[in-house]
Amino acid sequence: MPEYPGGTAKLMKYLSNNLIYPKGDSACYYHKIWVGFIVDENGNVINPTARFTETGSCVKTQEFTKSIEELFIQMPKWKPGSLEGKKVKVRFNLPISIHMN
Repeated sequence: MPEYPGGTAKLMKYLSNNLIYPKGDSACYYHKIWVGFIVDENGNVINPTARFTETGSCVKTQEFTKSIEELFIQMPKWKPGSLEGKKVKVRFNLPISIHMN
């Protein structure tokens, strides 16, 4: 399996430090975001796609989706996955929960 540099804890820190929640739309709420992406043979994140379980009547969903996908594209390289000693592409579906204070 591919691995984010520094492991899962560092991945969660990267996301919490860089994910910008949309402001100014009181009808917006996101409980869980699923981000599908591929880690290629070189450790690059490619083809990220964000999907939401609930969005309310949010007009900023498209903008938020684009910012999440861009955040994943800009991630540091992962340690690529391998199969029988050969580096391979691996598809992930990562759930991200949003907790508002």
